[in-house]
Amino acid sequence: MLSLTLPSEPQWIDLANGVRILSMPLTTQAELAAEAQARRSLATYCDNQAVLDGVDLDNDALLDALFDTFKLIGLASFLIKGWEGIEGDCNFANIQAFCENQPTYSRMWRSYVRAPRLALEQEKNASGPAQPGDTAAGPDIAKTAATPASPAPAAPNMPAPTTSTLPTASTDSGPGN
Repeated sequence: MLSLTLPSEPQWIDLANGVRILSMPLTTQAELAAEAQARRSLATYCDNQAVLDGVDLDNDALLDALFDTFKLIGLASFLIKGWEGIEGDCNFANIQAFCENQPTYSRMWRSYVRAPRLALEQEKNASGPAQPGDTAAGPDIAKTAATPASPAPAAPNMPAPTTSTLPTASTDSGPGN
């Protein structure tokens, strides 16, 4: 059954080596807000800082990576409410530094936060995708189908077309002849 609820209170997420993060659950609104913020941040970066940093603005893979980083920072700034085992206060500047300088921990946090959302998505798909060429994953609906219908009857007294009865470019001038 599809669950329509996620926890609404912040929860402690234990990462590794004594690092704990107090995080709100990921909601659609938070994810969309983070994406919007990431688009604005990327545009601002490309307009103002990219040339100074020597970033190739024609490199789509690099721009995608920058977008992902800005989105991670946005998600973290919306959702992280506290931490233990990380130096400094839990504020925007330190959250940004955490996302940029501790990729392993920040990606671990994102995986934990996204897990309930991914579970909701999986609940929507009751049957998983079949392997290529294999129909075993889906239910067999043919067993419950009625007996096959008879083929349509042949047209009465209609001769099969031959090359002499088919229109040619010289005899068929299109609609309306």
